Amino acid sequence: MTSASQRMVVFPFWTDNPYLNQLYLAPIAQGLEITRVSAFDGLLAELATLAAGDLVHLHWTGPIVQRGETEVEGRERRLTFQAAVDAAIDRGARLIWTVHNAFPHEMRYRNEELELIRFLDARASTIHVLSPSTADVVRVDYSLDESKIVSVPHSSYWGVYDQTIGRAESRALLGLADDDLAIVFVGQMRPYKGIDELLATIGVLVQRDPRYTLIMAGKTSDDDVRTIDDLVPANARVYREHRFIPDEEVPRWLCAGDVAVLPYRNVLNSGSIFLAATFGLPVVVPDQPSLRHDFGAEPWVTFAASDGGPTAIADAVERALNHRETAGRSAEAWARTHTPWAMSRRFAADVIESHLVSRATAV
Repeated sequence: MTSASQRMVVFPFWTDNPYLNQLYLAPIAQGLEITRVSAFDGLLAELATLAAGDLVHLHWTGPIVQRGETEVEGRERRLTFQAAVDAAIDRGARLIWTVHNAFPHEMRYRNEELELIRFLDARASTIHVLSPSTADVVRVDYSLDESKIVSVPHSSYWGVYDQTIGRAESRALLGLADDDLAIVFVGQMRPYKGIDELLATIGVLVQRDPRYTLIMAGKTSDDDVRTIDDLVPANARVYREHRFIPDEEVPRWLCAGDVAVLPYRNVLNSGSIFLAATFGLPVVVPDQPSLRHDFGAEPWVTFAASDGGPTAIADAVERALNHRETAGRSAEAWARTHTPWAMSRRFAADVIESHLVSRATAV
């Protein structure tokens, strides 16, 4: 149990991110005060208020260096952040760092990012990873202090979304026939997620069977919408909505699908995998080391050769659909046994509690 004055600053905290909302359930229930910050300037202001025993939890690093208009500005942001963190640590605060990705997506300033990563590795009292293979995967670019690493894997979203909508109802809402073979992609549509290969894949699949259709829904920049417009195959049915999908609408997209396809590039972790499992959907992912390590034994995950292009992804889709029913049941069983509450309790026990015990000696 924490004291009433103890708090944690979390950055960046996006209130529409289900993972963040789930992760802190148990720490909040135990009395930890969470300060949610999404803006860089707000983070600097909050760091200046941290006292002995308080915590700062850094998630995605992209908003620090990569939001600079130039590399020089990115460096200035990094140095300002580092000075603020050092000052907070000097006053007795502690830093927790969660490694979500090897590098930020769509990174512009690699050298500056590496400098930030080295700083975080040195200053963090705990490095939280979502996959036990993280240190091995990132070692090609940098090393992590493995003595600080604590693994608390991502949970499913079981209990977060309404799961009363059925397949027939969701398909009717989208105008799909019962025998249509629906490929689903739900989430932000950004270049690093392999949207170009996904669209090429549906073109390959339709040539094999005209019942295939692609369902895409998620926030998309105006530039990326125009790119996608040009990439949609003329022979394919592609139902898409380029907007943020609120929680209450998520089920009708997932329940309508037969298989989720996530053709990501250089992915370390993906919440979309766990979202698909929550709705009993088989998943096709690239055959990359971290995903193979975490899901290689799961029958609801099918791997596509990373260098095989759209044909390899199409082949993996067909393999996944060959055992659609059993894979779906396996996915749902996995989701039921990897709940958000269990993840949050483990995070509180394995990551937070060690810092709370030391508070008495920090003040």
